[in-house]
Amino acid sequence: MNARDETLWRDVLDMAQKARQFLGELPRESLADEELVAYAVVRTLEILGEAASHVRACLQSLFLG
Repeated sequence: MNARDETLWRDVLDMAQKARQFLGELPRESLADEELVAYAVVRTLEILGEAASHVRACLQSLFLG
């Protein structure tokens, strides 16, 4: 794994952690009422997906099965 791949995976993990922080203990049913939290989580997942899409396919299959 090269430095770029490591940086991308770190970004993926950081964004996943950030989404969990935004959600906290918020029940799923309450998410629709918490518009700011919902937008923050969606944006975080967009960033996560963008970083993950740049990871080389061979590493994606290694980590994701």
